[in-house]
Amino acid sequence: MKPEIVDLPYPNIDDIKEDKLTARIISPAYAQQKSELTAILQYSYQYIVLGNQGYKDFADTIEEISIAEMLHLEILGKILIRLGANPIYTAYPPARFNYYNTSYVTYSTCVEKILLDDIRAEQNAIRDYKNMLTKLNNDKVSAVISRIILDEELHLAKFKEMYNVLTNKQNQGK
Repeated sequence: MKPEIVDLPYPNIDDIKEDKLTARIISPAYAQQKSELTAILQYSYQYIVLGNQGYKDFADTIEEISIAEMLHLEILGKILIRLGANPIYTAYPPARFNYYNTSYVTYSTCVEKILLDDIRAEQNAIRDYKNMLTKLNNDKVSAVISRIILDEELHLAKFKEMYNVLTNKQNQGK
């Protein structure tokens, strides 16, 4: 499987310097309720559930999106290190409290609900990343966040497309 990403490179992060404020601004996207970690776990769960229900094409697309979210988590983790924060799974690394909680994952089993949950999750991610850009004063990190937004917009389009396929099939069956 390949990640479901836009065909553009990610900006280089090698020359990002320590910046605790920037780390604090981007850390919620790493491992908080509405984060890349939640997306990875949620989409991995959905891949298994939908595959078991016979929605192989949907499951495969969700797996590819999950792999993209893994890439985002890796990039954000590397940026956090460069910014001076240990990328542990808390709301605000390097703080060793408020650890990540898997109750953030939506455990729906109905395909329609899964797709609606994912549409909402991607809309939230895009909104949160764009809000993050208004707070950032670090152009290098902003460039990476802007590139990640492009992937999230692609994911949103994919989930909407799957939802439309599903509802069109349901309407044809009536």
